[in-house]
Amino acid sequence: MAEKSGLDMSISVFVHYRELNSVKYEAAEGRLKIEVALRGLVDEKVLTEFVDKTKNSLYLYYNLSQVKPVLSDVEYTTQAGITLIRFYRDINSLSESEVDLFVIMLRDSFSSLLIIDDTNDVDSEERYTREIKRNLLHNHKSDITNPKNFFGYRDHGTMFVFDK
Repeated sequence: MAEKSGLDMSISVFVHYRELNSVKYEAAEGRLKIEVALRGLVDEKVLTEFVDKTKNSLYLYYNLSQVKPVLSDVEYTTQAGITLIRFYRDINSLSESEVDLFVIMLRDSFSSLLIIDDTNDVDSEERYTREIKRNLLHNHKSDITNPKNFFGYRDHGTMFVFDK
């Protein structure tokens, strides 16, 4: 059951939050990797402070929610003139409110630097989400003996989801 909820969670989170540039669901490991891109190379001190503040806030969230995650990590890297922030989380106890907290913290710290998909067609996104979920869950259900990895990313208003 965790695999289905993990797939469902990864697709919902990816479609709902335009700030997320990619979401990778690794079924066999039971983890989700969320990636956000920032314009330019952000100062390392600012990034370190963001990571520390985010980890502390998530720790407080876990305590208040009485959640004990197996994996919860935030890190950053720079590539090709952009800064990437990655949030790793085991899928078993992940909630959308936790992802919401992460996204709110990103907005507070980097609103002018976030590379955001500017598509605003919510109705078509909802239809698209339902269609993706239905197709992937159907395919996944037919081959339950072989856990799948899923990867999604955004490019110029189009969402791509791959079954690896």
